[in-house]
Amino acid sequence: MHDLTVAIPVRLSKDRKDLFERLAYFNLDTEIPQSVRFAVVDDGSPVEVMPDLEAECNRLGIKYLRIDSESRSFSVG
Repeated sequence: MHDLTVAIPVRLSKDRKDLFERLAYFNLDTEIPQSVRFAVVDDGSPVEVMPDLEAECNRLGIKYLRIDSESRSFSVG
């Protein structure tokens, strides 16, 4: 059971794929308790890059959720 889920809001673009590298950083932190889970909330990444992001999340053990909001503005806050 997870006591805490950390939501990471993202919007991937074709020009900015550095997100893949940054997602792996969570697995490097050995001090994160097992009770903490990470979830990427994909807030409108283009449909053509979505499968790559979902696959990377699955590979890293990060939950993936998508909001179909590609036509709306994105704000991390």
